[in-house]
Amino acid sequence: METVDSSTIIPNGVVGVIVIVVGILIVIYRRPLTTLTMRSQKAMLPRGISRMMQRAPYPVFAVGAVGVLAIAMGAFAIANAVTAFNQISGG
Repeated sequence: METVDSSTIIPNGVVGVIVIVVGILIVIYRRPLTTLTMRSQKAMLPRGISRMMQRAPYPVFAVGAVGVLAIAMGAFAIANAVTAFNQISGG
């Protein structure tokens, strides 16, 4: 198994926790985030494209999936930090 650089322990731990918290907030507030996204797309994009985006089959599901993916990325970062800590502590 390859060693993990010990200088990544603190950054991975901090970023991992932040990304998990943001992912949880995305999952909790996915409906308001979807509404906000649809409104901003309607204002910025041409009419045809914004209508197509609003007819997407599961936009709320997609925002929730992004939140779950963020949680998984945060868990991976924390696991990497724990692995690096175990390697330097001899465990």
